[in-house]
Amino acid sequence: MIVFVRLCGIFVGLGFIFDLAPRIYFHKKIFIKSVEILFDTKYFNIIGAVVLVLIGAALIYLSLTLDEKDIDAVKCPKCKKSFLNSELKDGICPNCGEKTIEIEEYVKKYPEDRKYLGLSNDEIEKMVNKKQKRKKGKNKDTK
Repeated sequence: MIVFVRLCGIFVGLGFIFDLAPRIYFHKKIFIKSVEILFDTKYFNIIGAVVLVLIGAALIYLSLTLDEKDIDAVKCPKCKKSFLNSELKDGICPNCGEKTIEIEEYVKKYPEDRKYLGLSNDEIEKMVNKKQKRKKGKNKDTK
């Protein structure tokens, strides 16, 4: 999953740098959903192209520095809200102050909520097995 997210970010960033920015700089216009946007004032095309290059570079940088824990989902057992791990400070729910748990653990602990997650038992088992394999791989790397 992390590889897919990284590749998407890199390709979008490259699109900003090598597709949109040159269109604005050289052609002084861009089409978005068949609407033509003109950049015909004195320096507006240069400013627009530089901004798009910076946005593209930022997307590439963020994609390359993305960590697995940034996209792991967690759930609060008290208020039942879901969050990304990166959204929380120290894994504490911002709504109720309860310690959050990973989705895989949540599903094991509260099997009655499986239907609300829209997951079958097989899908949950695959999720849990994949997570355990990832943890085993990390433990081998640290030894």
